[in-house]
Amino acid sequence: CSAGSDGCYMKAVPDGVKVYGEGWDTGCGSTTDQFGKSVAVPVVQLWSDTTARYVFRITNSDDIDLRCMEFTDHAYTMYTSSATYPYYTTHQGTGLVGTNLSNVTLKDLYIHGMPQYGMIIDSNGATVENVRIMGNGWDGWEYSKGSSPAGTWNITNLQVGYSGCLEEYPIVGRRIVTGK
Repeated sequence: CSAGSDGCYMKAVPDGVKVYGEGWDTGCGSTTDQFGKSVAVPVVQLWSDTTARYVFRITNSDDIDLRCMEFTDHAYTMYTSSATYPYYTTHQGTGLVGTNLSNVTLKDLYIHGMPQYGMIIDSNGATVENVRIMGNGWDGWEYSKGSSPAGTWNITNLQVGYSGCLEEYPIVGRRIVTGK
């Protein structure tokens, strides 16, 4: 794919797929975040560069289960249509995208540092547990435009923060997000 191509992303996963990162059955490991809270730390990190629009895509799928993973990019940038300022890019990177879904489980995920959205999910019912969405350029969690949440949503321990801010990369020490 060419840099920033809208057509560059992984194929959607089929119905019933379970994607579990290492340690999913033992709590993914843990650490203390910048606020002193114990949080899951996935061992498996999926990341994109400037040629992929999405890190992970689940579309037109039912009964999807994602656990114990980290979604990010390895850049210090925020999306804009005109990359004329330092730290800005025309790359529309999003960590996790899912549209037209049903019965999705997102557990022990860390989605951070994306130029545009942390995740875009619309589903007819979902379970969201121990999910952190931090330091993404536009929004942490965007619901697909023109759609409304449907079904039963069970959300436990969801942390969304620093939307509209840049995440430092590489992260040095405890300085997680800056406003450069």
